[in-house]
Amino acid sequence: MRSLQRNTFGVAAVSVVFAVLTFFVRPAMIFGRVVEKFDDVPRAIGEWIGRDADSRQSARLLPNSAVLVRDYYNGSGRQANLLIVYGLDIADIHDPQYCFEGEGWKVIAGQTVKLQPASGPAHPARMTLLQRSGGGYTVGIHWYASPNGSKDTLAAQRLDIWKNALLSRRVHPSALVRILVPVTEGQNTAELDALSLAFYLDEPVVRMVSRSANAAPADMADGR
Repeated sequence: MRSLQRNTFGVAAVSVVFAVLTFFVRPAMIFGRVVEKFDDVPRAIGEWIGRDADSRQSARLLPNSAVLVRDYYNGSGRQANLLIVYGLDIADIHDPQYCFEGEGWKVIAGQTVKLQPASGPAHPARMTLLQRSGGGYTVGIHWYASPNGSKDTLAAQRLDIWKNALLSRRVHPSALVRILVPVTEGQNTAELDALSLAFYLDEPVVRMVSRSANAAPADMADGR
């Protein structure tokens, strides 16, 4: 019994150390911004067609990461918004809930769902129902992609990054993937649209984070 207690205490102590490292220390310090053209992320997905939006505001808030903002439209008039934050600095890979609050959204409900991508193993993702102060509803789904498996919480993602950084002595790229679908034809339709886009986007994002990341000086990365 004492041996079991000692082992339990040891596991708990290691977990606390990892938690402290995860939330207060960056495993990678890079001078400049990670560069990614997002060529692997398809613009045409079934009936959806994507158009890149202005990502400069998001990029200013995330100084070390590459950011993709893209709006998708389908033939039925529905739309969706994709945000990808890709990089090596886990301080940039954040919890979307802070963005929701800053953009005037209130989280009405949330649940963990199982995302079965077009290829590869299923993994958890976080689905939320959001309401803007004016009354409109939006369905959101997000997850954190990495070469070692995707996670649905920021804590699990950061712990995984730290663990693999300690074992391999290098930090692998990771990405936050967030999809927002306005509720225009019912919540169920919006959820199905979000899951459909996630189904196709998961594989190219995993492929993207599985290769080495490139960084450039900040002035070059910003196009100056």
